[in-house]
Amino acid sequence: ATNIVTAAGLAVAADAVAQKLTGDGADWDWARTFWMVPWGALVSGYAMVKWFTFLGGLFPDAATSAIELVKKVFVNQMVLSPGINAGFFAFVILTQVPPIARMSGANWSELKAKLKKDLWPTFMQGNLYWSCVQTLNFKVLPASLTVLSTNVAFLIWTAYLCIVANRAE
Repeated sequence: ATNIVTAAGLAVAADAVAQKLTGDGADWDWARTFWMVPWGALVSGYAMVKWFTFLGGLFPDAATSAIELVKKVFVNQMVLSPGINAGFFAFVILTQVPPIARMSGANWSELKAKLKKDLWPTFMQGNLYWSCVQTLNFKVLPASLTVLSTNVAFLIWTAYLCIVANRAE
């Protein structure tokens, strides 16, 4: 429950940072901010905890073995990253482009265009960013600081994703 609430709050904060950085004096997009709550809670707060528990079981020696650490970071980036990024782009289109919460033909077309334009560059940026973050988390930082480090990194990355996902084509 704590992870879910924290992740939802961080997702809202990340969207606020993104809106502030890209704002042109327009009114605040409260609907966009509202929709970050379920994304943060369900994906970042719940699903990611399950994913990292699974990943920890696959690579229990990552903190002491360089090979296990590389494998763990590699699997995390090759499996989680594309799905999360594509899922976020789809979520933004699903929640921001009318008709809301329904993938119409126009929304599918917009999603395909978004994925074609932004998925690969976002995936590459994510690999650079998260490989560094997760290597520190899995190898260097004590377990007591892993959650804090991940939360700070998540706030920064989600703000970046919000900017990419919501920018006009």
